[in-house]
Amino acid sequence: MIERIKSALERCGISMWRINERLDETTELFFVKKQLDTRRTKDVRKYEVTVFRDVENGSGKPGRGFTSIPVLPSMDSRQLEEELKGAYYAAQFAANPYFELPDPVQAPMAEEAGELAQALEEVNSPRLLGMCDVTPPFAAREPVCNYLDLLGNRLAHLHVVDSDGSSDSHLIPGDGALPLPELLAELCHRGYQGRCTIELVTAYQNEPSLYARRAVERLRAMLPEGWKG
Repeated sequence: MIERIKSALERCGISMWRINERLDETTELFFVKKQLDTRRTKDVRKYEVTVFRDVENGSGKPGRGFTSIPVLPSMDSRQLEEELKGAYYAAQFAANPYFELPDPVQAPMAEEAGELAQALEEVNSPRLLGMCDVTPPFAAREPVCNYLDLLGNRLAHLHVVDSDGSSDSHLIPGDGALPLPELLAELCHRGYQGRCTIELVTAYQNEPSLYARRAVERLRAMLPEGWKG
């Protein structure tokens, strides 16, 4: 079926797409009066195709839209192509602007924060919010508060860990040089209402639960009075 979908996409001239295949196990129960007579289990394959389309909006800026449709194995070639063409046509009306990713080494963090703020302004959707990992800006000698200043209440998520100040290594709170108590106090003072994650990565994979417990206890001890309770 996947090869059939790929061939239909090619015939429709659609070059950007994604195919999701899912296998669902279903059970059918057959009763005679009130007694279960037969139980039949079967696997059902389901397919979803997402087609992407690049467009330009009224200001000449590029955007990319997409539409997802279910595809049934019972569809013949004509039906399949009609569905794909309809999805491709509809994709142009759901386009969002896209932005080039900055160079992770050369681009300063303040510039990245500014680009994120710009993206949030242009998309202008309450469903799109910003996230900041505090380690990269600190290692790049950029104030983490730049994100607070530029994003305001659109900053919805923080990765709160410590940093050695020279790399993007994620350390347990208290093991690095980042002034986390002061940063948490600043967040509390500004009325931050988003979420925080303690993001520990490969350095702690040998005993993740033990290191996670230590990280939580240390971060809890750093919380300002306004956030304790």
